[in-house]
Amino acid sequence: MIASWRKSVAAWNKRAALWMAAWFSTMTCFWLFTALSLLPIVWPESMNVIQFISSGVLQLIALPLLGVAGVIIGQKAETRAEEDHKMLIEEMSMHRVELKKIKAILAALHIEDDGK
Repeated sequence: MIASWRKSVAAWNKRAALWMAAWFSTMTCFWLFTALSLLPIVWPESMNVIQFISSGVLQLIALPLLGVAGVIIGQKAETRAEEDHKMLIEEMSMHRVELKKIKAILAALHIEDDGK
């Protein structure tokens, strides 16, 4: 029971990390953070809150989140590369078999041609 609970939590964590990392990579997020950083120009009293949000909350959340998302994306890329490699090796061995057949056919044709 605990193992299945851990798997479901891990799966949820992966989905959440990828979703949040994708959101942090949007122009909407960029403009929101830009507006947040420029807010003290219009409302100077908000400077302490903005600094707390940007240096405290955002950095404490965003930096580890982006690191985790990078690891997950790297694992997916590595898995995909391994699958591609296996497929290419398999295709290459099939091509080698076909090449041997073609060489045998050409050799047989050459022998027949020499015999005439």
